[in-house]
Amino acid sequence: MAETRQVLRDNFGAFCTVNPAALPATGSGSLDNITFAAKDVMDIAGTTTDFGQPDWLATHQPAASTASAISRLLDQGAELVGRTISDELSYSLSGENVHYGTPANPRDTSRVAGGSSSGSVVAVAAGLADIALGTDCAGSVRLPEKRYLTLETTVRHHSAC
Repeated sequence: MAETRQVLRDNFGAFCTVNPAALPATGSGSLDNITFAAKDVMDIAGTTTDFGQPDWLATHQPAASTASAISRLLDQGAELVGRTISDELSYSLSGENVHYGTPANPRDTSRVAGGSSSGSVVAVAAGLADIALGTDCAGSVRLPEKRYLTLETTVRHHSAC
């Protein structure tokens, strides 16, 4: 397996440390040399997705396959640099996670980044990834973008909720 670049400093708490995951690009294409992060609700083969909840992590098996959104980016040359913090079970719009910590808003640390995709938002806003995957069922990506203006560039994957 090819080596992946490692995020050297995550001073904002964007990335999961309990169930980290990174993958090298599997192909080449329009996303060559682009880095991306993925919210901790998307399966990555061989790792356990925990949805921001340690009891879920402890009681579930590793994923058998990788989410298609992640696979498609890897196939086009992008490199997954990390799995990002989600608030617990993607349940709130604040982006706070009592178990793993709350990603800090890199533009104003006195404010939360907001949204259950806060880790993905913070990874992009802090320059830790070029793009990030999140989910948006009730504003998890739109809230931080509109309210705190922390999102400048993202690739959004909208799914049916």
